[in-house]
Amino acid sequence: MDFSTIPHGCLEEGTETPIGVIEAVSLTAYLIDGRWVPFQRIHGKPAKAEALAVPQEWVDAVTPAMTRQMEAMSNLAIDILRGGRK
Repeated sequence: MDFSTIPHGCLEEGTETPIGVIEAVSLTAYLIDGRWVPFQRIHGKPAKAEALAVPQEWVDAVTPAMTRQMEAMSNLAIDILRGGRK
């Protein structure tokens, strides 16, 4: 079975892998035949993260009025979290 498409750490106890049966699962490895085996050995290297970006047209679409409105809404939310204006 190809485990490369399954997220690291998501295999359950009792799953048979090419190197043995999973006895336990931790946050970073599988216990197989009494030894902790890193997820990468079963699943392969994780895919590289991709940078997130905001399209330039979204940035260009923001008007001064929108900026003032967002700032007012942000200030109101902060005031509410602080317990209201004093």
